[in-house]
Amino acid sequence: MPDATNAPSLGLSSLILNHRIGAIFSSIICAALSFGINCGHGLLGYRSNMDKSAPSSGAKRVDAFEYWDANGSSIDEAVALCLKSFKGDAVTAAFSGGNPELVDLNYRSMILAALHSGEVYFATDASGKIVAIGVWFAPGQELWATEEQRALGFDDVIKASSPKTIEWLMGTYKPTMAEFVPKALSPKAKKDTWFANVIATDPAYQRRGLARALIEPVYQKALANDTILTTCAVSDMNCTVFKKLGWEYKGRVDIPSPVSSDSFPIICLTRGP
Repeated sequence: MPDATNAPSLGLSSLILNHRIGAIFSSIICAALSFGINCGHGLLGYRSNMDKSAPSSGAKRVDAFEYWDANGSSIDEAVALCLKSFKGDAVTAAFSGGNPELVDLNYRSMILAALHSGEVYFATDASGKIVAIGVWFAPGQELWATEEQRALGFDDVIKASSPKTIEWLMGTYKPTMAEFVPKALSPKAKKDTWFANVIATDPAYQRRGLARALIEPVYQKALANDTILTTCAVSDMNCTVFKKLGWEYKGRVDIPSPVSSDSFPIICLTRGP
């Protein structure tokens, strides 16, 4: 049974609440809390070290998390991990309009926004290589909801997006999600939730408990504050994995892609007490 999954960021899926590009962007169900901050030591996130005594073919993680100094090269490494984990993903292609350059920029802007106003967890192998990443936003604020967050790359994503992609976001994705989310989540769930935008594991390190390691510390915070976890899986396989990790299915909607004749699912799941 797989115990790690890749849940791609919905990236541009943060719902555009204003038809003027560059206005306030917000996800219906993503939330953020100022935590990672700019300081003299750089942007801070969390890191989980894998057990250095275990061979690389079967390395195990440890439970301790510690502050992680996110410099330019390590952010590049985290973005590369996302690109590798979600290569060929239908949702990533949809939100980038099929433009591979926007895929890099989209994940980079999300990671930087989370380091600024959310929480980012990493797992590394014995050599220090990043092999898994979790991007979270806590109750209180929203991904890309401030000028400071959007200036970290999201504004550039919007400027570079094609008119067709923007039309799809506003004419298809936005109204579909506006109808779906209130049916899938209760008012309390929409307000009091930690949202996982990205849970990604290097394919070579899957099925080793890393997804669970990136989820568990946030789950403990949620329990302590009477809140829940929420995510949107974008495949039946990932939905199954989340359910095996204790998440509860809340609903599904299928959305037509702007870059192919296919549709992709948005599957809402939560995990509470």
